[in-house]
Amino acid sequence: MLRLACERHLRDISSNQWVFDETTAARLFAFFASLKHYKGEWAGQPIVLEPFQAFIIGSLFGWRSRETGLRRFRQCYLEQPRGQGKSTLAAGVALWLAFFDKEPGAEVYCCATHRAQAKITWEAARQMVLRSGLKNRIKVRVGNLHELQTASKLEPLGADADTLDGLRPNGVILDEIHAMKSTNMMDVMTTATGTRRQPMVFEITTAGVGQVGVCWDHHEYTSKVLRGIVDDPTWFGAIIGADPDDDWRDSAVWRKANPNLGVSVKEDDLARKCQQAEHIGTAEPEFRRLHLGQWVQQLDRY
Repeated sequence: MLRLACERHLRDISSNQWVFDETTAARLFAFFASLKHYKGEWAGQPIVLEPFQAFIIGSLFGWRSRETGLRRFRQCYLEQPRGQGKSTLAAGVALWLAFFDKEPGAEVYCCATHRAQAKITWEAARQMVLRSGLKNRIKVRVGNLHELQTASKLEPLGADADTLDGLRPNGVILDEIHAMKSTNMMDVMTTATGTRRQPMVFEITTAGVGQVGVCWDHHEYTSKVLRGIVDDPTWFGAIIGADPDDDWRDSAVWRKANPNLGVSVKEDDLARKCQQAEHIGTAEPEFRRLHLGQWVQQLDRY
C-alpha cells in the first residue's frame, strides 16, 4: 500500500485546499542528516534517509493548508517489517516536534504499552542528541530531554504510568500499537492534543496477530483512506509489507516487503530465517509477520 500512498500524493498536488512545501520538506531532510546513527555498522555516520523514508517524512511535514499554512497531516499510521529504521525515523520526528517546531512549551511523548518499550524510541532520540551539536542546546536527564529557553520537553511514557492526566502534547509517538490491548492510552493522548496549533500523532508498528484490536482497526482505516473509500485528508498512512496472498518463500516478495533490503536488512539473514520457517512450524508465523509484514491469525502453528 506504499504505492497507493504515493498515488495519493500525486493526486493531491493539484488540490486547491493543500499545498506541498518543498522548502520545509528539504529542511527536515537536512535535519535528519545532522543527526548520527549510534548502533551497528553505521555508528557515527549521518542519517541519510532512504527514498521511502524521505517520502514519509517529506509528506508529513511538507503538506500544508493553503489557507492557514499549518500542517495538513495530524495522524500518521506507519506499518512496516523489522529492520526498516522505524525507531530512527520516529526519534527524529520526536526531536523535531519537541525542539524545532516553533511550539512554545512543547510536550512530546514516546508512548507504548510499557515504559520499557517507550524508552526504545526515546533512547534513540537521546543518543542522537548526545552525538550531535544538539547537546549544547538540549539538556539530557534520566528519562527526560528538555530545553529551558522554550520550556519544551521529550519524555518516554508507558500505559502503565500512574496517571496520564494534565498532559498537553503537541507530539505523540505511539510504538508497537499491535501490542496494545485497549485504546485507553491512545484515547487519552490523542484527545489531549486539542489545545495545540498543529499536533501530530505518529504511530509505528509491525504487523499484528489476528484481525481484531486497535492496530487492525487503524490498519483497515488507513487502507480505506488510501483506496479513497474514506475521505480523511489529515490522516497519513503507509503500510509496507507483502500482500496476504504473496508467497513468503519467494525472494522477490522479500524485496517488496523490505525497501531497506541490502541496507539495514541483509538478504542472507532473511534466507536463513526463511529456511528455518519452512521446516520449523512455529517459526513461520513470526517470519511472515516480523520480516514480511503479513498479518497472521496465530503465532503457534501445530
